[in-house]
Amino acid sequence: MRVLLVSETSGPGGAETAMLNLGRAMRLRGHECLVAVPADGWVSKAAEQRGLPWLLYTGGRNGTRTETVRRLRRIVIDKGIDVIHAHMFDASVYSAAVSALTRVPLVSTIHGHADLKGSKRTQLAKCLILRAFASDVVFVSEALERQVLHDFPVIRAKARMIPNGIPISAESALKERNTFRSEQPFTFGALGNIREPKGYSVLLDAAAQICAGEQSIRIRIAGEPDKAGLYERLLKQREELGLQGCVEFLGHVADIQGFFESVDCVVSSSLTEGMPLSLIEAMAHALPIVATRCGGVPELIEHEKHGLLCEPGNADELAAAMLRMMGNPALREDVAKAASERAISGFSLDVMADRYERLYLKAVGKSTASR
Repeated sequence: MRVLLVSETSGPGGAETAMLNLGRAMRLRGHECLVAVPADGWVSKAAEQRGLPWLLYTGGRNGTRTETVRRLRRIVIDKGIDVIHAHMFDASVYSAAVSALTRVPLVSTIHGHADLKGSKRTQLAKCLILRAFASDVVFVSEALERQVLHDFPVIRAKARMIPNGIPISAESALKERNTFRSEQPFTFGALGNIREPKGYSVLLDAAAQICAGEQSIRIRIAGEPDKAGLYERLLKQREELGLQGCVEFLGHVADIQGFFESVDCVVSSSLTEGMPLSLIEAMAHALPIVATRCGGVPELIEHEKHGLLCEPGNADELAAAMLRMMGNPALREDVAKAASERAISGFSLDVMADRYERLYLKAVGKSTASR
């Protein structure tokens, strides 16, 4: 089976990583996976590293929508694609048009609230297109599925939920990782691109509380800066709060393993989420977690069992949870162990790949029967 994975973006991110990991898993199962990207960048290079061929199409930013559909259609025909798997909303709509033109089935995955761009009328139009032409519309968390179906019940019949998974081998040394570093200062790590939904302004406000007069705390934020001015505003906020010695912005970090090994606790200040891959990875690395109760996070983390949860946008709660985790080694050990076991048993790439493979086979079977 030949699968075309269509990425809406070319830069690094959790959705892009999940897509590429899925492609590699499918390739190892004997399927041929190709990646379509709107521009050469991080996704194309990461695809090469996973042994996945990639092809360029012209996205909405670089050309007309008609040109995007035309190029995707040409890829599908020339490469003999059996099933299209589009990631995020706009890529799914373009792919739906291609599916209608070629009769090649489409599976769509919506990764988060940020996918839902445009007015309600625009979003409804997109949902109607997916209802008409997608075989399945996958959501990465129950919370995301509930919200979208509440607003747009027209796609209920096509909706499925498949959480993201990460590569974990049974012999993985991650299970034996020593949770605590011997180095000081105590270090919190946040992983995610600099975007409004990540709530980094709230994290800085929380940092101002826990770092005041305290020299033994550090917060490391790993993520690609945005191009809309948010990063500059965060740097200004850090300076105004006097946090230059406490909070460090690392930019994009390629060595995720090394990043996790450099921190004692992972913190997520997100305002909205789908199913955050970074938290699943942190759980598998046996790291204690403080996170906001948004999107699919409560489906990952039970409060006080796998980590500590607090309300989104509340810097006081976030600071209190961070201080509690930092000051309680026994709690860190307990939640880290439970989180690692949960990630390994419930959020592996193999489980995710099994479910998508069944969707692909079902879609191809339906498509063949209808011809």
